[in-house]
Amino acid sequence: MNTTNQLLTDIKGGRIAPIYFLMGEEAYYIDVISDYIESHVLAEEEKGFNQMVTLWKRVHCSRYCFQCQAVSDDG
Repeated sequence: MNTTNQLLTDIKGGRIAPIYFLMGEEAYYIDVISDYIESHVLAEEEKGFNQMVTLWKRVHCSRYCFQCQAVSDDG
């Protein structure tokens, strides 16, 4: 919970990372963070280009590595 609060404080303060990997035993906290990011960080017209939400259990980790590399190359 403390990590969740700190992460939300950072995001609300404008300290936003280019990529977030949210994982853990308690899905509630993952949902709180991802819902906040989805609702407050990007404008609706930016989401199609700048937002990607996937579930780890459904996607092989090599795909994440490829996607992270693409983001890194663009920045």
